[in-house]
Amino acid sequence: MAHSYKTFARNWLTLADGGSGSWLYAREAAPGVWLFIEILDLVEYMGNDANVRWSASVDVVDLTTVSPNTLVSAMESCGGWFGEVDPTPLMLAEVLHSYGAKSPMWSGEAGIVSDRNRYDSPDERHRPFRDLRAQARREAEALLDADYRDEVLDTRIVNAIGQTAREYANGSDGLWTALRRIATDPSASVEQQIVLKMYANAGQTLGCGPVPDDLRN
Repeated sequence: MAHSYKTFARNWLTLADGGSGSWLYAREAAPGVWLFIEILDLVEYMGNDANVRWSASVDVVDLTTVSPNTLVSAMESCGGWFGEVDPTPLMLAEVLHSYGAKSPMWSGEAGIVSDRNRYDSPDERHRPFRDLRAQARREAEALLDADYRDEVLDTRIVNAIGQTAREYANGSDGLWTALRRIATDPSASVEQQIVLKMYANAGQTLGCGPVPDDLRN
């Protein structure tokens, strides 16, 4: 992670510019709320299993709502990257994004991989890359509207247990919120009820600590 950043387009910062097959861009949508666009070269990450060259995602990191437990875990995971430097809001947001404490808002793919082009060097001048990045930027910049952003964060369901995008970003705290909703929802799916029962019976998790008492059998 660099401490100085180039500019991409207008008001976007380039945090990674293709090294190790990844591009990462960030923009502050509101004080403490950061938008991220990430593009991956899937051939770099998946080798011969990749059928599509580029994968893009748009995520939100909200420093104003992240749980203290999630922030501490993310900072510990960075292995002392900060050193003696006081982290800026962007540094904290970048660490949370890398840790996975982010709200997934959009994803897309582009570029068919063939035997002929599989070993081409990835280049952001490629038309599929440019088109995908432009689409991701449009999706991200729609989230600059605060009302729309808050609505989508609270209504976009991102996984099978029914977590919203905002809940997903808050790690175990967001997981317990979703499980409590399942416990009181008569319309919860069979799969969701199975997940609830699994956690209730386990009592302890790998990585999320003990299951709260009110969710145990």
